[in-house]
Amino acid sequence: MVKDSNITLKPNIELASHSLVSEFVKIGFGIGYVTRDYIKDAIINKELFELKLNEKIPNRYIGIALSKNDIPSFSTR
Repeated sequence: MVKDSNITLKPNIELASHSLVSEFVKIGFGIGYVTRDYIKDAIINKELFELKLNEKIPNRYIGIALSKNDIPSFSTR
């Protein structure tokens, strides 16, 4: 349930790829949450549009797990 809103979210599909999320939204599979910069061209071309929300979306945190046996790549470092 979304806190303080009495809304229960029950997604039928969950995707981890920005490209898949935006493509599924374009063909009518619902709404998606992606980084604005990633889809700015689709917004300009009116393939997608942004929903303006009054609620603040909480910050997200990203973690990385690395193997002790592998040398991390340049981008990981």
